[in-house]
Amino acid sequence: MEKFEIGREMLRVQGYDGNWDYDPYMHGMYNGMEFMLSMIEDRPPVFRDAPKKWKAHSKIKKLYFKIRRFFGLDRAVACDNQGDSCKK
Repeated sequence: MEKFEIGREMLRVQGYDGNWDYDPYMHGMYNGMEFMLSMIEDRPPVFRDAPKKWKAHSKIKKLYFKIRRFFGLDRAVACDNQGDSCKK
C-alpha cells in the first residue's frame, strides 16, 4: 500500500463517529491529520467543527451514575444542617 493511501486510511479511521468527536484532543488529532494530508496532496484542508456535545461526556456521566449505584449513593438522603428537613 502506498504511503499516501495509508495516510488517507488513517484519516478515514480517525474520522469515524465516536472517534473524532470523542473529546477535544481527538478532534484536534483529526484536524491536524487533515491539515498534513491536505499539504501533501496540495489542496485546501477540510476541517471539522467541534460537535455541540463530546461523546466522552455522555460516557463519563454514565460511569458516574454507575459508580454511585455501586456504592449505594443513588439512595443517599440530603438534609439541611440541622437535620430537620431531609429529602431523597
